[in-house]
Amino acid sequence: MLPAYASDPDAVLKDQSVDIQWRNGIPNYNKAHAFFEKYKTTNHKAGSLEAIVQNLVKNWEKEVSHKEIIDRAIIDTHVGRSIIEPGLFYQEMSYPCYTYDNFLLMIQHAFPLCLTISWIYTFAMLTQSIVYEKEVRLKEVMKIMGLSNGVHWIARKNNNDLLVCFYSKAKIAAACSGIIYLLTYVPCTYISIREDFAQDIIPKWAKMLASLFSTRAFGMGVKYIAFYENIGTGIQFDNIQYSPVEDDHFTCFETILFIVLDTCIYLILMWYIENIYPGTYGIPKKWYFPFTISYWTGETYVEPNWIKKFKKINLFRWIICGKHHMPYTFHWSTLSLNQIINDSKRNQDLYEGEILSFLGHNGAGKTTT
Repeated sequence: MLPAYASDPDAVLKDQSVDIQWRNGIPNYNKAHAFFEKYKTTNHKAGSLEAIVQNLVKNWEKEVSHKEIIDRAIIDTHVGRSIIEPGLFYQEMSYPCYTYDNFLLMIQHAFPLCLTISWIYTFAMLTQSIVYEKEVRLKEVMKIMGLSNGVHWIARKNNNDLLVCFYSKAKIAAACSGIIYLLTYVPCTYISIREDFAQDIIPKWAKMLASLFSTRAFGMGVKYIAFYENIGTGIQFDNIQYSPVEDDHFTCFETILFIVLDTCIYLILMWYIENIYPGTYGIPKKWYFPFTISYWTGETYVEPNWIKKFKKINLFRWIICGKHHMPYTFHWSTLSLNQIINDSKRNQDLYEGEILSFLGHNGAGKTTT
């Protein structure tokens, strides 16, 4: 403390204005700075105003009391007598009722992990049930009955659709999905350790990048809910867009938005991978199928008129159509149904993906053809 009138005690009598410079020594400054950094990450979460005031008075060398002594000395000098009242008066600011709960303080770090692990069995079993349908070809049977692929996935909508696309065996899919589910929670654990124990400030972009895993976004949202419960206010609509942690710009509302965004991303990836890698029994599409018009509009090949005219020529029918994979159709009238039609000396190339089956009675020559 360096009062401006320390060198001249009568300075206050000559001038009505008094300037005071308050300076802390380097040891006190370091102590106060270290306490403030600790206060930002611990005491404000607990919400105990009494503990905050006690630590402030203890660590900042009773700054308020020292200022009170200097103020009384200046007043006594100006008035010419000792002033007793009003004296130093402390009063806490209005604050919600608070009960210090050690259980909430300890559980707020383990609560996200407990809730995440509680879903691992359901996640693995759902994956196994859907992959089992692919394994025993139930999905293909439903397609034959007329069920579209989109309706099938909407009926079994869940967050593990993306993992289902990579597996064809139910047991392997169940085991791997549980492991992958836990591995995607690792970024949330790493960020929590850095923030709570190392007292580091994680940038917002890093949290947004880690939130592309739905388990990480879910865990961080649960952690914010636990913080608000520890404070005593709880998560509300008026504070959901604010972080309970000092210098943290990531909020509980943003974790909800990222969960919705992750769902959309997983659906798009599932739709793409399911089409290019349908499994053992499906027919894969080209990798560029989203950019083809026929996939979105269902357009088929329209044969030009000049080809239709040339098809009337037998030479074109048997040579050109056979070499260029153009469709060829037999035509006969009802009068010829009682006659035996002999298709001999015909040479035609049949390519994979252009024909599904031959239809005919026993002995019609399907296998020979």
